[in-house]
Amino acid sequence: MSDKNKLSRAEIHEQIKARISKEMAEKHEKGEAVWQLSDEKKEAFFLPINPVFNNGKDKNGEQLDSGRYFHDGNAMYLMQKAHDYAGANGKMDSRWMSVNDLKKYNVKLKENAEVVTIPVGQVNKDNGYDSRAFAKVVNFSQLEPYNGKNLPRAVFQDKYRDHGKLMLLHNSFSVKPYVQAEDGSLHRNHEASEEYIKTEEVEKGFFDIARKAYIAACITKANAKNFVEEKKAEYNEGVALFNDMIKDREGHLLTLDVSGSRPKSKEKAFEYDLATNAQKCAEANEGKLTNKYVYDTVKDSLLGGLSEKDVAKYITKYAPESVKDDLKLSVGRTGYSSFVMSQLKEDKKFQQQLNEAKSKNAAKAM
Repeated sequence: MSDKNKLSRAEIHEQIKARISKEMAEKHEKGEAVWQLSDEKKEAFFLPINPVFNNGKDKNGEQLDSGRYFHDGNAMYLMQKAHDYAGANGKMDSRWMSVNDLKKYNVKLKENAEVVTIPVGQVNKDNGYDSRAFAKVVNFSQLEPYNGKNLPRAVFQDKYRDHGKLMLLHNSFSVKPYVQAEDGSLHRNHEASEEYIKTEEVEKGFFDIARKAYIAACITKANAKNFVEEKKAEYNEGVALFNDMIKDREGHLLTLDVSGSRPKSKEKAFEYDLATNAQKCAEANEGKLTNKYVYDTVKDSLLGGLSEKDVAKYITKYAPESVKDDLKLSVGRTGYSSFVMSQLKEDKKFQQQLNEAKSKNAAKAM
């Protein structure tokens, strides 16, 4: 090919973008694009990262830490690829590496591995950007280390932790169906099926839409962070008002007479057990109470056949921490009883005990 027929970097760059846009439009047409997944499945996505990318040195000549995340259309495209590579268990790998670095890090391509070409900036390095038209990268799931070696370690940054899923949750590849209320406000119609833009619009605007999705993720995270900080400050300010109420409930449990026989009613029996365990806890901890006595009481109650509904109701009525429920709910937190019950659902050992106890109780009732 003569020099006059050679493509410029900009032309190569645009060709690669066009090819990727067409590929993603075809995914969209088939209903297989990552933004068409259920919201539940979108939760599993992370922003793609090259953990060994050399970031050079800072202005003081100090070597910067390795690792760089992919942004915009490249990020969306690589998330699609990672999803396509996922096996039967659906596990995806968000790590990518330049094929130029394989030898350096003692890794090689697996048989039939796919090398992915993505567009990169064409601005000269003197202006702070890479001047190449494209880069060839490969997903870590397509790599294997040489004998005695390991895949490079990846260090993930907290500020990008939710970025991948937010790009998939906040983009304009889909057209969210809304209904208008009497006051003129718009609300998401959860009963309506989600609609999507036309395939040709995806092919024409993939990189632009993906870039806006990346920006939307940035804005969403910033707003969420500000909201959390505001609510945390509000909570810390309000929680002091409940100290006296907490002490009153603790005092009641620590002074309740538990020397007699255990009451027969479900509610009084729970209060009796809670006070008994609180007094044992205080005695073992130099007068201090920990949440352990609440968990012990709840476990015993559930194993004894008390329903989850009743236990939750009694936690709210008698547990000292529950006096802050209204405040917690006002700042987006869960109530104390919900928190306790959710924690016990994560306790596999206890859940096994509870299932065995339920089976025994069912057998007795027959």
